[in-house]
Amino acid sequence: MQLCIISIANATRLDYLTNVKQAIDTHKELSSIFIAISSHGLEGDKILCEDYKYVSVSEIIAMLQIPELISKPKVSLIEACRGKSRDQVETDSTPENFVTYPAAMKESDFLVAYSCVPDYEAYRETSKGSWSVNAFSEAYETAGNEDFARILTFANSLMLDRNF
Repeated sequence: MQLCIISIANATRLDYLTNVKQAIDTHKELSSIFIAISSHGLEGDKILCEDYKYVSVSEIIAMLQIPELISKPKVSLIEACRGKSRDQVETDSTPENFVTYPAAMKESDFLVAYSCVPDYEAYRETSKGSWSVNAFSEAYETAGNEDFARILTFANSLMLDRNF
């Protein structure tokens, strides 16, 4: 499996858009696209950028809608708050929800996994990092040979148990 990893830290809106476009243009021959974004978020699907502007997940998905990528899996893992509401949970456990993009989306080859449901905050610990990224990493290491839906389901169960 060919893999291209591009890491962008403290990205401005222009950085996000330029790097995603460049990655797509440079790697159209790859069999799939996997984008992971960890940042602060705003309501809906907005990712807050370093310059206090935002990029929406919808914008990134639109950039991936090119003929060369038709029928190729496109996965976006978004670790960002989607609002200010908080779950009423104990500090040692919290529910985690991976949700796919709204059903109105016509493209069948996209999957977007968010770290939280709309209007809620995502959780991370200063010393250990993001709960959802840690759970996904553990799920991938443990069940990486399974289909992607099972990996996400396993990550979700790890989040429910805070077992990562």
